[in-house]
Amino acid sequence: MSWTTNPHDGTRLYYEAQGRGPALVLVMGLGGSVAAWGMQWPAFTRQHRVIALDNRGSGQSDKPPSGYDSATMAADVEAVMDAEHIEQAAVLGVSMGGLIAQSLYHRVPERISRLLLAATGPPVTSPGHVAPEPVVRAALERDRYTTETRALIEEMVAILYHPAYRQRIPNLVDWLVRFERDQGQPAHAYHGQLGAVLGDRSTPDRAEAIRAPTLFIHGRDDRVWPLANAQRLVERLPDAELTVIDAAGHMVMMEQPRRFNASVLEFTKKQGASLDAYDD
Repeated sequence: MSWTTNPHDGTRLYYEAQGRGPALVLVMGLGGSVAAWGMQWPAFTRQHRVIALDNRGSGQSDKPPSGYDSATMAADVEAVMDAEHIEQAAVLGVSMGGLIAQSLYHRVPERISRLLLAATGPPVTSPGHVAPEPVVRAALERDRYTTETRALIEEMVAILYHPAYRQRIPNLVDWLVRFERDQGQPAHAYHGQLGAVLGDRSTPDRAEAIRAPTLFIHGRDDRVWPLANAQRLVERLPDAELTVIDAAGHMVMMEQPRRFNASVLEFTKKQGASLDAYDD
């Protein structure tokens, strides 16, 4: 368990670092924390020095009243890399984390050896964005200040998780309700992060400027970021590939962890031992 600070605004950031090998930085999505990578830590740390942070507004990191945008959160990730003396890393971003990872690339392209973008796509404001169903966006934008916790969780579970996964985990709603009440994200932080996603004004041609090898991993039945978003970005990037995982929705790394982890490690092993940036 470690802490560092964004030098630009003083936001305190929590992160965890484990394992040895080429650096792999994990950036979670909306509302998620380090804990959401529970199905990835054992597999990834066998081959990598893995660094995962709580984005500002999530987990144990500070939850300021403002300062939520992809560029600022990319600077948070850079601050964590600096704290761990990582010159270059593969960066894996999920959902909102994928937007942050893209922003980080445009900020410091020389520090990213490979990009892995899961359950994400181009900025919502981009002409290339494929919008979700209205019911999905309505659920994401539900007022966290006034809506009852169970109602919120039930609505979010319906859009985030594949039906097959919900059948396998029948007590999922109850578990998430308890988690939300004990460790949940404050309403202002959730809406701040959501605003970072909905208000990302990256120019449409930024994707074409990405030159790092890039892997997209997407659940075939993702309702939050429809698969067409990944497909469109793959078409525009000069060195990109796409892995589509069946029987998976937006929470692909939890619903199909073996396939997800295997896809990540198959791609990152191409980094080679020369990218081991971990300092003893």
